[in-house]
Amino acid sequence: MGVMQWRASSISDDTYDSKIKAELAYFIDKVKDEQILSKMPSYGIGPLILSFSLAYAVFHDEKYKDVAWKLYEYSAKRFNFNNSEDSLLLYGWCYLYEIEKNDSLLNSIINVLETIIKKQNEKGLFIFENPTTRRHQNQMYTLWGIGKAIEVSKKKEYLPNIEKTLDYTIKCRMLNDGALVWEDLSSFKKLKYKIIHKIKKINKIPYWELLFECHQTFFVNAVFHYYKAGGKKNYDVYVMKAMDWIYGNNILNKNLVEMSGIGVPVRVITTKGQINVDGQMFKGAYEVGSYIMALTNLLLYQGRRNK
Repeated sequence: MGVMQWRASSISDDTYDSKIKAELAYFIDKVKDEQILSKMPSYGIGPLILSFSLAYAVFHDEKYKDVAWKLYEYSAKRFNFNNSEDSLLLYGWCYLYEIEKNDSLLNSIINVLETIIKKQNEKGLFIFENPTTRRHQNQMYTLWGIGKAIEVSKKKEYLPNIEKTLDYTIKCRMLNDGALVWEDLSSFKKLKYKIIHKIKKINKIPYWELLFECHQTFFVNAVFHYYKAGGKKNYDVYVMKAMDWIYGNNILNKNLVEMSGIGVPVRVITTKGQINVDGQMFKGAYEVGSYIMALTNLLLYQGRRNK
């Protein structure tokens, strides 16, 4: 998804086209298998709809559009948008609409947009039925879907809903150095968590002490979707704080890309500066994809500002 957003942008080139097409071919083969498709969550299907839609826009091959449509029709029947990750389906549907202006599809987009908006509480958080709904990544995925839906449907009356979530995130979840916490928990909930882990003899770093690099770019991408949808409130200073944390303005005062040695940022730092965390010594494809999306958005935005 991240690669295709870059490839469909004005700053891309055809250097990696053979590899991109090879991965698209891999997924074309996999989604033909109904058993495999039935096991794929909305978290996977939504990004695939987006990727195949943009692949059609870039490569003009009908087979890519056909896959995107089939996945849309399948997802519309299977998912009910009770899970915050279903927002990524809405996200993918919007890119499909951009390559083929279908009224029925637009109606589906608007209906889901309005359904999701109703899930926002007074604080600004979107509350779905999944237990992780309050966590940062789920809130940002929801903003991606809402932002893109506002952009294609012109429903700008929902821009304040995005602002409400971004404002809450900045106020309650962004630390002084720009790091974004996974979830802002009350002292009572933190104590309860520690007591349970002590009783069960689980020696594990509390999740609210884990600062993930991908959480920085999830926020940045949410802001850019707000801008693209027509949002006027300026969040530039917070975008830069979020990105600066990756490049050295963190507890370690180190560039996380340079630290990893593989061209992408280190996955996680604890609030105490530890990077070797059990169960977190990997780099997810979704993290790399969001990083590419953020870099693409920043470069495009800087180009528009320079003009």
